[in-house]
Amino acid sequence: FHDSEAFAGGVFAAANHVASFCKQVEVVTWLGARDSQEALIRKALKPNVTLSAMQRQGAPTTRKVRFVDPTHLRKLFEVYFINDTPLSPEEQANFDRLVARRTRDFDVVIANEEDLQSVLGLHVPGTDVTSGQLDIEGFREAAERVTRDFGPKMVAITLRESLSASDN
Repeated sequence: FHDSEAFAGGVFAAANHVASFCKQVEVVTWLGARDSQEALIRKALKPNVTLSAMQRQGAPTTRKVRFVDPTHLRKLFEVYFINDTPLSPEEQANFDRLVARRTRDFDVVIANEEDLQSVLGLHVPGTDVTSGQLDIEGFREAAERVTRDFGPKMVAITLRESLSASDN
């Protein structure tokens, strides 16, 4: 290969964008205990972005490597380093408690469709995230329940019809 570059993408890039117009942003997420990339991530975050990370034992932090044709800057292919097996019930319960507790402290909460249901325990009828089937109106109602039950003034839910991080 000719060159390499590492950067914090995904939720970390989104947090930095939101931090451009917010006083404080907190990212609540999992990092792998193996190959965590935590130093790279923390260095990449803007000063007003806080990382609250739980460590997932035996897993790497999700990482994507792109192979690019330098002549035309065209992506040739990607390789993902990921462990997308479900969290253990104990891991999920610990994460759910952390998110529910932290949600009360913020004006705006941004969540994806799966975490809204699994972490905050809100069932959205007519939705099956494992098949990519989403009920938009159901998520609107779920966002209203989050503001009522957990306290933020506003909720943004990212909706994408994908099956997994590697099958979009």
